[in-house]
Amino acid sequence: MTSLAIALAYAGITFVPGPAQILSESISHYYTLGNLSGTIETTITAGNQKETCKTTIQISSPDRIYLDQTWPKSPNLSMKTISNGTHFVYPVPNTVGENALKRAYLVESMTDVGGDLTDYRGVYSVSSGMLTDRSIPLDIMIGRDSDLQTINKLLSNYSDGGTRDYNGEEVNVVFCDVKLSLGSEFKYKGAFFINKDRDIRYFKVYGVLVDDNNRKVETSTEWVVNVKVNDKSAIDSKLYNLDLVNR
Repeated sequence: MTSLAIALAYAGITFVPGPAQILSESISHYYTLGNLSGTIETTITAGNQKETCKTTIQISSPDRIYLDQTWPKSPNLSMKTISNGTHFVYPVPNTVGENALKRAYLVESMTDVGGDLTDYRGVYSVSSGMLTDRSIPLDIMIGRDSDLQTINKLLSNYSDGGTRDYNGEEVNVVFCDVKLSLGSEFKYKGAFFINKDRDIRYFKVYGVLVDDNNRKVETSTEWVVNVKVNDKSAIDSKLYNLDLVNR
């Protein structure tokens, strides 16, 4: 069994040859990372309406993570999660949302929550429910087994989009169908741009919805990914300081 198949087997994902192989190799690439640093910039478009979000992510395996999600038009939706390896901070759940007057944070020991919260994936388990933009690219990079199993069920009908130039590098295009939730029957179209190192550079979900006035509205969400994997020079250790949030 190859290292790829082993990684996917741990996550409960069936290895599928063909266009899905490129995405499978990307999942394995992030699943076994030593460190990661960069940004995911999100643009949500519905008709003439547009919303943006920026997620800054840094990971040093096994137990350090910095996650900062910022919404310029909706600052009360912004949040941080930070682990320094022994403790971590994350938002108090009831202060998330447009009605929050002030963001409040909790600090926990890495071993206080269930006794086994010892890595960055465990920290993400506790805090990810407060993320407004819980994206497929982000979940792939974190690599929790349960999230990868869910993604495997949300994506289907892969097809090969060939290669193209994207921001100066050659990427493989992988088309697929995307369900936004496990209970949904409606499928959007999706497209991944993945480079030769199996870094995800771009992901788009798009489709047409019918609004309350029976009008068709074109919708899309795009994630532009600028993240470096296993580049220690890109890691800023100062980001693992819990004092970066007011508690």
